Amino acid sequence: VRAVRGAGPGSHGTLDWLPERGTRVHVLDRRSGAVEVHVVQPPFFFFHVCNTFEADGAVCVDLCAFDDPEIVSSLSLERLTDDSQARDLPRSRVVRLSLPRRGGGDGGGDADGGAAPELVPLDDVSVSGGFADLPKINPRVAGCADYRF
Repeated sequence: VRAVRGAGPGSHGTLDWLPERGTRVHVLDRRSGAVEVHVVQPPFFFFHVCNTFEADGAVCVDLCAFDDPEIVSSLSLERLTDDSQARDLPRSRVVRLSLPRRGGGDGGGDADGGAAPELVPLDDVSVSGGFADLPKINPRVAGCADYRF
C-alpha cells in the first residue's frame, strides 16, 4: 500500500515474464467448473479487459495489449512526473483474443488438434496514437456481442 501511495518502494516480484512460454489464458466454464488453458504466441501483457463474449465457438476477449510488461515500471511516480519520460510510455493496442472452445482440459494453442488462439488488432492507431488502456464500452451498445467502440 505504501508503494501505491508513493510513500515507499514498489516491488513487482510476483510478476514473472517468461516470453518463451507464451501468455497463458485460463477459461473457466461457470456452469461446470471445467478449465481450459490456452497458450498464446507471441506473448503479450495486459491490465484491462474491454469486453468478453462468446461467438462462433470461441471465447472472445477484447483487451488493451502491450508487447511486454515494461508498462509496469513505466508507471512509477518518478517516471510519470518527469516530462522527458512521461511521454515515452510503451505502446499498446486494443485487440481481440479469440480462444476456440475445446470442451475442457488444458494444453497449449492447438495441441489437441483444435484451432490456435488468435490475436487481432481492433483499433485504429491513427486515432488511438498507439496507446490504449482503461477502456469503456459505449453505453448505447453495452451488452451487445457485436458492439463497436
